[in-house]
Amino acid sequence: MPCLVDASEWCMKHCRGKNKDDECILYLENPEEFNKHEPIWKSWEIKREGGNIIIGFDGASGGGKTTLVNKLAEILEREGYDVGVVQEVVRGVFREFKKRYGFNNLTELRASSRIVEFQQKCLFEQYLQEELMMDEHDIVLSDRTLFGNEFFTLLYCNRDSRALNEYFSKLEEYMKVRKLTYGKIYDAVVIVHPLPPEINVDDGFRSQDLHYREVQTFAIKQLAKAYVDRIIELKTADLWERINLVKPLVDYLVVEQLIH
Repeated sequence: MPCLVDASEWCMKHCRGKNKDDECILYLENPEEFNKHEPIWKSWEIKREGGNIIIGFDGASGGGKTTLVNKLAEILEREGYDVGVVQEVVRGVFREFKKRYGFNNLTELRASSRIVEFQQKCLFEQYLQEELMMDEHDIVLSDRTLFGNEFFTLLYCNRDSRALNEYFSKLEEYMKVRKLTYGKIYDAVVIVHPLPPEINVDDGFRSQDLHYREVQTFAIKQLAKAYVDRIIELKTADLWERINLVKPLVDYLVVEQLIH
């Protein structure tokens, strides 16, 4: 049966699946090649008992994470992968707070005494949605991560040490449970750098301030590095270049699961 892997030295070394001509089938750099070959799921099936994959996407606000996650999920699903997507939770939580407390925008909420409650709710929803998706799907792509939530909590709740202590106790609890259940927090985290300043990303949730978005990117990357070994940074703004950098990572992780 055919084996679909990336062209890395690691996969060349470990790949044991061959096609009828005794050759490994490799992805090419051209995006149109993605849907020409059978995916690994045609040859092997990863069971969900701790064998699924979760990749977090984080970094700058307005960095194109949602577009990247949705396009990657589309490609993977077209190939036959069982994919779940965790959409960014902050908008849903804000709608709840707007209805309950009357906030008009995120800036207003962040300046209020409800910001700690808001960040705790975002943390809970992020963790819950990731857990639900990991329970139901073989590959999970998460738009934002626990580390992004951690960054915003440090930034906006730093004057309330008691609330921060409660927050980090809960965050530590969540990560311990994830580690015990799955043996990992995330398989990998993809850090997306800001889009060029000429692209308007201000929609009430995203800042136009390029320097601030660069700080976000750096800080979230450092927070992720404390818990995740595989960190990929995407500095290109081109969607297909990003896909070509992330797609081999998915193949690598799938092959890694299959040989262990």
